[in-house]
Amino acid sequence: MMPNFLSSSISLGAAIAVVCSWHRSRSIIWMIIHGLLGWAYVIYFALTREADEIR
Repeated sequence: MMPNFLSSSISLGAAIAVVCSWHRSRSIIWMIIHGLLGWAYVIYFALTREADEIR
């Protein structure tokens, strides 16, 4: 069984990935795919974001 903090971390990564995906593509299908990828997509988004996505 997975430790509680690890499960929470995976859920947080999926939530951040979904928000980043929606912000970039406005597509439900991409949002689902990126939510499954979780932290991998969050890191990709951070490395490839454009000037208008930085605040």
